[in-house]
Amino acid sequence: MNEDELNLVNPYEFTVDGEPDENFIPSGLPTLDLLLTNRVGCCFRKGTVVRLIGDSGSGKSMLGMHLLATVAKDKNCKDYAIHYFDREMGIVTLPVAQRFGKDVADKLNYWSVDDLPDTIEGMHQLIRETCLKQPSIIVIDSLDTLLAEKEKAFIEESEKLRKDNKTVGEASMCLSARASKLAWKSTNAVVAQTRSIVIMISQT
Repeated sequence: MNEDELNLVNPYEFTVDGEPDENFIPSGLPTLDLLLTNRVGCCFRKGTVVRLIGDSGSGKSMLGMHLLATVAKDKNCKDYAIHYFDREMGIVTLPVAQRFGKDVADKLNYWSVDDLPDTIEGMHQLIRETCLKQPSIIVIDSLDTLLAEKEKAFIEESEKLRKDNKTVGEASMCLSARASKLAWKSTNAVVAQTRSIVIMISQT
């Protein structure tokens, strides 16, 4: 997979005929499974990265948690760890045990904003370490909260010097895009190697 494709894996491109169900995770939503793979119980292929995009308040965080809860109960995913990286605090008040069951709550590895890095590079390092430790299904909520390390330093220095906010923002976007492309090169390889799945939530 080249870096132009990192944007990302599109399930519609997959041919699933003849592939065993264990190559996929279910969504718990038959209509979504049928839309993506034309097979109930098969949604996203293991070893891939998925981007979940939607407006604020559209239900992205709840869908991400629903996917993890479904995986936690699926016999083909019994060896997988499930992680929710919650930088947006999207499910911090969600009663997981009441909503999805105690078994899901016990298996879920919940990471609060205080536990997580705030840079693109740091997040990718954490993804790779997590997947190498144990095959995992990871929901990242969300990409919009992450900065490139150089971007973060640039903004901090610019604030000290009272630079113009518009200029800072334009430069930051360039740094962030480049950092993201470079980081995905090694992260995609680890995700594929471990047959993990990373679901990235964002608004853009």
